[in-house]
Amino acid sequence: MAAEDNDSKAPRSENTGDCEGGCRINIQITSSDVNIYNCTSPPPHDEPCPPPPPNDDHTCPPTATGACVPASLGAKPKQSRQRKLEKLLANTRVPSSLAASFFHMSRRFLASKSPANELEQQVFARLNALSPDLKRVCACARDSFDSLSSNDRDRLFVDLQHGIDQPLTVDELTQVFAQEIVDNVGILQFDDAACATQEHPGQVRTPPFPGGEFPPPPVRICRVNGLRTGSFLPSLNPGDYTPQELQQQCRIVLEGNEPKQVCEYRPRTAPDRTSVACACAYRRSRPGSL
Repeated sequence: MAAEDNDSKAPRSENTGDCEGGCRINIQITSSDVNIYNCTSPPPHDEPCPPPPPNDDHTCPPTATGACVPASLGAKPKQSRQRKLEKLLANTRVPSSLAASFFHMSRRFLASKSPANELEQQVFARLNALSPDLKRVCACARDSFDSLSSNDRDRLFVDLQHGIDQPLTVDELTQVFAQEIVDNVGILQFDDAACATQEHPGQVRTPPFPGGEFPPPPVRICRVNGLRTGSFLPSLNPGDYTPQELQQQCRIVLEGNEPKQVCEYRPRTAPDRTSVACACAYRRSRPGSL
């Protein structure tokens, strides 16, 4: 009885005899962006494959719009390619080096390029062991990768700056993957991918007060308006500073009837080298720039 009660509440099909097969199925779905595929023949549209390149006879299997994996009968309908792409872009803050390297090496494999190093030998051997259907899926994925806009592609994949004739080496892959790890650590710890590798303005950090009659300045100023001071770290020799970073004393002299400005570097008189480089920087600083 329980089974009959459940069946009585389920939507029923109407046998009309008008359709081939003798039934009509009415489905009402209150949602957005739902794709249902109950046929084994491909849908009549050009997606997901753009026009194939020359000497490439692969064809895409029956798929959902914009997808490369064939739709499976009886499977739960999936979201469209655009909806998946939007979610991926929203949740990706560091482009993937591994995914970029996969597409680069698979592109070379599908173009029948010879493996140029040990890395490609191993990858090409795995790709060559794929079934013909999976190779077609791989080619379709490459086409989908190429169909992305340059902005979306750069947000999701590391730009390897390699053409199809330039193989990827282990050292290059190691370098870009290491940078990806550093960027992810920066996001996890500081919510900024570049925080660990680039200079950023931050809070003033003062050391414990050392005491004494003439304590050192509690705040180290390394740059003022882009000019390095005497407190810059790592420490610089006097000859390492540029002329703009050294304090000068200027005066106007007359050469004939024409005034001319003559500047001389001031010798250091204070024990702290900051007075040599920082005084000029302070003089050139704008209000509120410190």
